[in-house]
Amino acid sequence: QNGGMPPQTFKEEWPHVLALYNQYCSGSGRALPSGGREVSLLVGNYGNLPSLAVLIDTHSDAPANFAVVYGRGKNVVSPIFGILDHQNFETRTKFTSVIPDNTFDLLASREEMGIYQVPDGILSQEPIELFTASGLRDAEGFHNFNASAFNAFEKHIEETTYTKQAEVLRTTLTILQDQFHMGSILNMFGVPPTTNGLLTPDSSALRSKNSRERVSLAIWMSDGKLYPAMVSKALSDRSTGWKVTLSYVSSTGSDQTLKCQGCAVYDQDLTKVTPEPEPDELAKTFQNLLGTEYETRRNQSLFQTAFQAAEATRMPKQAIDKDFFSGKLKVMTFSGQTFEVCYHNAARKHALNHGRIFEHAFAGEPSVGAVQFTYFSEVANVIKTRNTERTATGLTFILSSQRFAMGWAADGMEVGTGHNCLIKFKEEQVYIAGEIRLEENSALFNFESGTFTAQIAPTYKWKQKSHATQWKGLISTLISEAWHDRLKGEEDLKIQVTYMPDLYSDAEKILIPFTAPKDAYTTFCKNTEVPWLKGCICKATK
Repeated sequence: QNGGMPPQTFKEEWPHVLALYNQYCSGSGRALPSGGREVSLLVGNYGNLPSLAVLIDTHSDAPANFAVVYGRGKNVVSPIFGILDHQNFETRTKFTSVIPDNTFDLLASREEMGIYQVPDGILSQEPIELFTASGLRDAEGFHNFNASAFNAFEKHIEETTYTKQAEVLRTTLTILQDQFHMGSILNMFGVPPTTNGLLTPDSSALRSKNSRERVSLAIWMSDGKLYPAMVSKALSDRSTGWKVTLSYVSSTGSDQTLKCQGCAVYDQDLTKVTPEPEPDELAKTFQNLLGTEYETRRNQSLFQTAFQAAEATRMPKQAIDKDFFSGKLKVMTFSGQTFEVCYHNAARKHALNHGRIFEHAFAGEPSVGAVQFTYFSEVANVIKTRNTERTATGLTFILSSQRFAMGWAADGMEVGTGHNCLIKFKEEQVYIAGEIRLEENSALFNFESGTFTAQIAPTYKWKQKSHATQWKGLISTLISEAWHDRLKGEEDLKIQVTYMPDLYSDAEKILIPFTAPKDAYTTFCKNTEVPWLKGCICKATK
């Protein structure tokens, strides 16, 4: 629950998963479902991840394991999941950690292995079979995708794109006697069999401004039947849904062309593709979660609510890259001197010891040494009081699944306050990162972060510009709402919040001045008090 799962999802799934886990651990003699007698993964909702699960592996010492399925790998039958450690199972002591990145592939398995839906509430009910290795082995033709099904459309799509899209669809569908067959996949994702809709290998192609790139292979779903198809035009409307023009090969082998208004569109993992959201959807979701009463708002973490809004609107997030966590290298030149800087997470110790990391932790453990805060004005006052040398007042910031943190850089090197140093645990996932400057009743911010935002924004299904628009709205609202405690008699000031790219050119939007480090050679390379800092920064030699 502390790792980023939406609270409502956890609340709904936990009782059923717990009851099933207890039943398999109690020695009740409950048999594993047919097709999964060696390994069974019982998932709360495989069509809406992340989802809680119970893993029963007869090769393991533990009768059962709690798990969380948070992704699907190269195909829909390759779940990616974390397992709650069971090292302490015999002594019944508290579980302490999740072992991430476990997976299996039913297509490659020769065991009796399966994926099932957890029964809803009635423990005597059998788990619902979704996929089994034996069932897939019996599905003749699954491994040999009959690419000729799309031959009629090959000339309209660039060769590399055509091959890639056909391969993606191969991993999702099976072909039995030249007829597309999806087994229980539609049921798993709650897609009604009478749905008229499209399954696309890459929904982003439908939104391309290039008309040629917009042409895409697809599967046309109509009245419970599936046909190979090609989309030539797709427009999304927030009120009426998708309007699609497509061609498909009918059961008689003839080409048919049609236009579908209000068409349902599904991505390769069969998640529904919604029309582009309103520009302020993220900010509105945040406001709705807060409520309207100040007293209500005061009794909850505004920063945790921002995290919950990001989860509710399915904003993309990024797991901590181990290379960025412990070895991001950057060459920097100050006044003719070139330095090789290693942005290691360990350098955060240096910043913590000097009170240069500010943090609001709403999950997990707070960082020892960090300046804890509830309102932005508290941070602004600390900086104003301590900034006797009138150094830069720009801060780096991140919003993760566990904290909102800011780092006050001493100079342009940002040692200990870089974005990868604001993370305490590798298990955290980051939603947005950038720079922020807090002044008297005003704030400026941007999303300048090569470590996080530059990696996250391109993964947003509505692309980078829309990603920035959504977060601009939320961060602006968050700063205004969390500036001070309005119930302490403080004046309800109007806070001026500015998103930097709206005001300055690209060359001027950096908030942390690129000032030279102070005595870097002595402080780092010759440091005897903190020896580990020697490896974090050094003067480059030619």
